[in-house]
Amino acid sequence: MASTQSPDGLDFQRFLDPSRPTPKGMTDYRNRWFNGIPRRVTEQIAVVRESNSGPWFFAEVKGGEVTRCLPLPISTGRACDAGWRLQHGLDAVRGSAPIARIGDDRGTDKILKLYSPPLQWAARRWGLVGNPLSREECRTQECLFGWRFAAADLADEIAFLRDELWHLVEYK
Repeated sequence: MASTQSPDGLDFQRFLDPSRPTPKGMTDYRNRWFNGIPRRVTEQIAVVRESNSGPWFFAEVKGGEVTRCLPLPISTGRACDAGWRLQHGLDAVRGSAPIARIGDDRGTDKILKLYSPPLQWAARRWGLVGNPLSREECRTQECLFGWRFAAADLADEIAFLRDELWHLVEYK
């Protein structure tokens, strides 16, 4: 991290554990967050927050303490989107990329299922080419968020998931 902020005076209460597996169930992503930074964390790059509703940071963590940090977003956009995208990249490098599942729907339609919150700009894109699932449809499909696409549009969205959002795509 070239440009950093001193963590002095910041009280990091939330830690997104990069060593925990990526979500494979409807709400598993919540299980990756810790209250506080565990002392067992010797040296890692991680996403941290001051509180559930506080700012997001990309941080170097040693011995349970933040040694250097970079406030998010680094450029423009929402801090949570920057944090999740960084975490998706860290997961992909570790060989544990976030999962997106593709399932069949009525006729030729396909369902894209996500198990962690989508980045806002990705959700806007999918809203233009697909239709978001309702909460009830997500429960039925056993996903946290989902979109319905025409099969003809799916190839571009799968490439987008892999190349831009670093997701592993499964067909189920």
